[in-house]
Amino acid sequence: MTIKIKQYLILIPCLLMVALSCKRQSTVITFELDMRPAIAEGWFTPDEDQVGLRGDQQPLSWSETCMANATNTYGIYSLKMPFSIVGDSLELSYKIKTEGAGHPEEGWQTGHNHRLVLYKGQQQTVKLSWNTQAPEPSSSITGHVDILRQFDSGALASRDIFIYLPPGYHHSNLHYDVLYMHDGQNLFDATSIGQEWGLDEAAEDMITSGKIAPLIIVGIGNTSNRIDEYTPTRQHWSYTFIKADGNNNEVAGHYQTDTGEELQVKKQSDTLWVIIPGSDEWQSLEAQSDTSYYLPRAGIRFTFQQDKQGSTIHANKPPMGGQGPIYEAFILKQLKPYIDSTYRTNPSAEHTSLGGSSLGGLISLYTGLRHPETFQNLLILSPSLWWDGKMMFDWVNTIEPSSHQRIWLYIGGAEGEEAVSNVRAMKQLLIDKGWQLQYKEAEHEQHNETAWKKQAANILHFVAGNNQEQ
Repeated sequence: MTIKIKQYLILIPCLLMVALSCKRQSTVITFELDMRPAIAEGWFTPDEDQVGLRGDQQPLSWSETCMANATNTYGIYSLKMPFSIVGDSLELSYKIKTEGAGHPEEGWQTGHNHRLVLYKGQQQTVKLSWNTQAPEPSSSITGHVDILRQFDSGALASRDIFIYLPPGYHHSNLHYDVLYMHDGQNLFDATSIGQEWGLDEAAEDMITSGKIAPLIIVGIGNTSNRIDEYTPTRQHWSYTFIKADGNNNEVAGHYQTDTGEELQVKKQSDTLWVIIPGSDEWQSLEAQSDTSYYLPRAGIRFTFQQDKQGSTIHANKPPMGGQGPIYEAFILKQLKPYIDSTYRTNPSAEHTSLGGSSLGGLISLYTGLRHPETFQNLLILSPSLWWDGKMMFDWVNTIEPSSHQRIWLYIGGAEGEEAVSNVRAMKQLLIDKGWQLQYKEAEHEQHNETAWKKQAANILHFVAGNNQEQ
């Protein structure tokens, strides 16, 4: 079987999302991208390479590039993007991304993310050059935050620790409850990624107004080993898919493993697209040869074969993850003892909470359920339950619930059908097993810090207030 695929990408799903958005509303931003600096440097070739945008608000995403079109001016590209705005405005974070071989930084524009506030009914043109750097965000820390740089993490890489202390801490002898959160550099300050959860502002307001009891918030900074540290098992991703429908001479169609995992393949404009197990979105493949393809986002290699038995696809990626127990031990044996000995804390489980989002939500659920003697309250936002064949479901079924442990579980309705379905299933499993659980599903919210920031008041109420949503 021979399949000839062009190396450039034409991202049809992005274009479909744009078309649908155009029908819903009229907030349209036209981006003009100047790639002449990259052309002059010699690594971007208009005849071979493409350029577009990625961002955190639909129809943009951080996982797929919405491609721009070349204009009549050499090296200038244009992309018209319609955005749905539920309220009066929407904050967009975005960056230029190129697609092609040998591009610096894997095609990502360097520096901080660009930011833009969009308003309902707005029509605007934004001009952006490849070598334009977004301004350095100023520190947005509110209140008192101690920062411990390069904290010794034992067997793991050193990391920064961010410790929010409540108003009045230095003028009292009180002891305080503690909330531990992963991805700590994103909690209080926007200078790291251009976005933050705003837990410091929310805590300052709610403590001073008497809505919650004063508490300490410990942000555990992540490292370049985030995926390994935030996952409880070593994922060995390898499947053999057999064509289950259609003409075996056509690569497009529906494939299955002998255990029921499904792979969908389609061909659009000379590019192959797949939906892999555990996902519900189409992703484009890069051709490595006539029968070998690569999925950059997931690091998966696909090999297509055809014989008398039909069409077969072998898919695999290098093993990854599995340092979650080591990361857990760091928190329990190094970080928490340090915090309890250095700051005035209430160290018992009933006064200690643990939380995070995405993979941080996954490791919070795993670590928290394993150690109810340490963490009474668990804050699980948008957890990556797809990890390692949804291993968390089988694992949760093997453990007994703690009578005193409380869980706050959240998912954004716009995070994808598979993600929402997984969290709903985990909600029901936890309830059926006997855990105390509060559940929040935010209809229009996506998988990003902007969405999680909107839950700051609910998070703090759950661990330090009357548990009622704001």
